[in-house]
Amino acid sequence: MIVASILFSRLFSSVMNRTKWTVGKVLVRAKELLREKGISQHGRDAEEMLSVLLNLSRVELYTSLDRPMNLEELEEYKAMLRRRMAGEPLQYITGFEWFWKHRFKVTPQVLIPRPETEILVAQAIAFIDDTKEPSPLVCDVGIGSGAILGSVLADRGHVLGVGTDVSYEALKVAKENLLRLKVMERCSLVCTCLMRGIRPEERFSVVVANMPYVSSSEMGSLQREVAMEPRIALDGGPDGLFWISQLVLQVAHHLKPGGMLAIEISPQQVDKVKLLFKGKGYDGMKVLKDHLGRDRVVTVVRTKER
Repeated sequence: MIVASILFSRLFSSVMNRTKWTVGKVLVRAKELLREKGISQHGRDAEEMLSVLLNLSRVELYTSLDRPMNLEELEEYKAMLRRRMAGEPLQYITGFEWFWKHRFKVTPQVLIPRPETEILVAQAIAFIDDTKEPSPLVCDVGIGSGAILGSVLADRGHVLGVGTDVSYEALKVAKENLLRLKVMERCSLVCTCLMRGIRPEERFSVVVANMPYVSSSEMGSLQREVAMEPRIALDGGPDGLFWISQLVLQVAHHLKPGGMLAIEISPQQVDKVKLLFKGKGYDGMKVLKDHLGRDRVVTVVRTKER
């Protein structure tokens, strides 16, 4: 903290000497500081935070380089920089992340949506389109920010949804995002562990889930930024498959015959996940790769009643 204080004094010391600090000058200094702290995307992060603070697009930011910044704006930006230099994820500082086609609010109470999770959205939509069911019901287990279910409902106006999460705080964030997308009237939220709070008679055409799948032993070696996300959304138990295995058991009671389950996994878990479904009435297993060519999503189709 002492080093950080010295750096910030160096960054803005001349404010008190009435130097004219413009957007351009502040950006240059901010990028230097983030680079010195080892932030790989220092340029993008400096620009993103300042854009949010000043309510400007990135393009508008670069057409406003000569705009003077007042002391209040400088102090707010310094606070944002301190958080980023301490390793806090950019999305928690700016308060949002883009996912699929939409901007979602994120807080430290929810996992930050990632590009590879968009595979779940794509698979759910493709399955819905293929089956041509009039009003398919989709369940998002561990809904978090609502990014997966919100994206599906926003893209397909005839789809109904249920989102579950054990965290009440996460459900509040999800509700905000679903309201912003104007899909909340087609969705209900349930505070429960996995699918335990779902009505026994409820049957879904699609179940999607991005469950915690990091093994407990790996939690200590996570990147600093990832480790700041909710542990409850990351820790999958001794082998990373505790919650996934529980879901496989529970979903059997709630997935329609012919319905699809899509789960995000770690690339190292494919063989073990395949075994979880063996002999349990599923067919048509697919393993889909993410943008880096790693096994990331498993889908199966329910073939018979339990």
